Amino acid sequence: MSAFPLVTMATSRTSCSLLRVTHLIGKKWGYVVFDEVALHGDEGFNALLCRLKKVRPKILSQRLKQFEQEGLIKKKIDVFHKPYRSTYLLTPKGAALHGLLFKMREWHDCFDDDWRCARTECPSCLNY
Repeated sequence: MSAFPLVTMATSRTSCSLLRVTHLIGKKWGYVVFDEVALHGDEGFNALLCRLKKVRPKILSQRLKQFEQEGLIKKKIDVFHKPYRSTYLLTPKGAALHGLLFKMREWHDCFDDDWRCARTECPSCLNY
């Protein structure tokens, strides 16, 4: 059982968007997938999957669907070229959240002398 059972159970049913989004970003690979969509989502699903070597296709697909349901990303499908190509773009809501998460990283770097996020992209980080 979770150490925070009320938060865990409430996040799927709550009308509080803050709880839902923090729960979603905090899921396994949530932040890394979200950051990659912000930086490379226009390259398509397979490109994201190649860049995120440790993320399984099922998890990537789940996170993308969840971000889309929350209105953080928009999926675009190019039906004019075969094979069809899906790309993902941040919505204004998603772009605002990405900006906040970047500020959180800057905040962390200001106050944590032991470790700095020196990366420009998560897959190139040693902690990934």
